[in-house]
Amino acid sequence: MPLDPRKKTWEIAQTDPAAASRFAAAIPDEWYRSQALAMVAWHTKSKPSFLRIVKEALTAAKKLPGPNRRVSCSAWIIRAIARRGNIDLAETVQESLLDIEKEENPVRRADALFLVYEAVFSVVDVREMVFASLWRSISEMKSWKKDRLLSNLALTIAVDDVDRAVDITNTIAKLTLRQKTLESIRTEEWLGPHEFFPHYTKPVEARLVR
Repeated sequence: MPLDPRKKTWEIAQTDPAAASRFAAAIPDEWYRSQALAMVAWHTKSKPSFLRIVKEALTAAKKLPGPNRRVSCSAWIIRAIARRGNIDLAETVQESLLDIEKEENPVRRADALFLVYEAVFSVVDVREMVFASLWRSISEMKSWKKDRLLSNLALTIAVDDVDRAVDITNTIAKLTLRQKTLESIRTEEWLGPHEFFPHYTKPVEARLVR
């Protein structure tokens, strides 16, 4: 088994999702197995097969210790469901929102919720449901991470709602980061959510000044 079997899963899934599914299902580590199965789901056209793989991926994610890890890992599955568009997303997201409430640390809670927020960003009503929990968790944070998360959130939202993004940016305590975030919004650079597949990164188009 390679050090990170997700890379191998992605490669196989390009041409043979069924083989990728078998490979991913055999991964012993629940974190890797769940995300690898989400990659297979990303490439699966058949709705019954997609639902089966999603169920397997969620089952693996739920075995992880701690709500932060369970919900963070589930974000990859949620992203695959959101992208497909013909499957109810709200129930799966609601389960994650209930699970993350068990996390007492607001930093870990907010980190996981931000991933879920990005995963559902294309589904406006669901993302607003996640935003409420995310904003509450950010408000409780006392960590240096708070400003960084506010910046990431503002840049994500700015692709759709510049005024709201600016309002969020103005709550950043560190002046240099606030100014940098406002400049990115002004130049339309690094906006929108991260993509999850095959790697968690901003898509190329988000890095370019429009």
